[in-house]
Amino acid sequence: MRREQKRFVPESRGRIVVAFLTSFFDQYVQPDFTAKLEDQLDDVASGEVDWRAVLRAFWDPFKARIEDVKERRVAEVIDALNDALASRLFPPREDGSDPRICPTCGTGQLSLKIGKFGAFVGCSNYPECRYTRQLDVPNGDADAAESKDRLLGSDPDNAEEVWLKVGRFGPYVQRGSGETAKRSSLPPNLKPDELDLETALKLLALPREVGIDPESGKPITAGINRFGPFVQLDKRFVRLGPDEDVLTVGINRAIALLREPPARGQRAAPAPLKEIGNHPDNGQPIQLFAGRFGPYVKCGDVNASLPKSVSPDTLDLATAARLIDERAARGPSVKKPKRAAAKKAPAKKQAGEEAAGKAAKNGKAAAKKAPAKAKAVADIEAEPATSDAPAAKPVRRTAAKRA
Repeated sequence: MRREQKRFVPESRGRIVVAFLTSFFDQYVQPDFTAKLEDQLDDVASGEVDWRAVLRAFWDPFKARIEDVKERRVAEVIDALNDALASRLFPPREDGSDPRICPTCGTGQLSLKIGKFGAFVGCSNYPECRYTRQLDVPNGDADAAESKDRLLGSDPDNAEEVWLKVGRFGPYVQRGSGETAKRSSLPPNLKPDELDLETALKLLALPREVGIDPESGKPITAGINRFGPFVQLDKRFVRLGPDEDVLTVGINRAIALLREPPARGQRAAPAPLKEIGNHPDNGQPIQLFAGRFGPYVKCGDVNASLPKSVSPDTLDLATAARLIDERAARGPSVKKPKRAAAKKAPAKKQAGEEAAGKAAKNGKAAAKKAPAKAKAVADIEAEPATSDAPAAKPVRRTAAKRA
């Protein structure tokens, strides 16, 4: 599902999954199946039915159905999906002809195809016929998604033909043929019917240089990649909005977009403290950065930390190049394996040991105090009673009680 104008729109992959489930597992996706299963689970919760019986009644036929579907050929599954999605994949044509006849070769049958980049509609006469069509047809308009190749003209520089083609990923322009062909996608704000030769040549010339960044002195370029139109400065890419034209965006607008903070969840690339110069061997720029563990120099993919004897203020090109070469000669760093943490005794066992230790200490202390108390009682019992002294029995009871 994707969200468009506060509404959820099903995508092609979801439609295929639903068609597959309704074709081969229809009883399990019906609303009454879920309702009956909920009633059975209520009986299990109340203790009226054994949960093992409910699980067995569901799993045994479900597993048998899975084994049956696994034995079917791929072509049989594709035919079932063609029938289930016929109204969307092969809508009726205005001339009343068979909607499954290939419009390019006239003899092949259109069918659902599964490729490594997703599903699409293709001709059965492949590779002789290379007709393809997007699976998602906008607003049910099949003509908008059909692969109607159109010759736009010839490039005046090399006399190569420029064609408008529509592939499984949408319309694109192509100049030449074979491995040397140059291709470019159409921006979202440009409809295929509005494309002419001049615009097609501009698209084929992308990426183009928009201007020079006044701060870094580096060129700002604009182009189209698989994510859509963008502007680029060094390694920073910013996507253009639907109202931005990749062919006409100017330097001021590009700089404003590149100066905006990155979107939430994205980390901005660190800015260099100083440009040292270009490496004498490979010509790549060497830059000075402030890192978490101190200053370092960067050249391409190689980072080299500055030793304490080298000051960032007095760093020259020769020293920076030497540090880069020495770091590159050492090769990639190898992370040391982490030591296994020592196993700690369980909390209950440790608490039990502490309690046992305290009990042993208290026992020793009680053993030391017991003879002294017994001696005090014996002295009291041996002392003769006098008229002035208290009776021995009360004193003996108090001493025994204290002991």
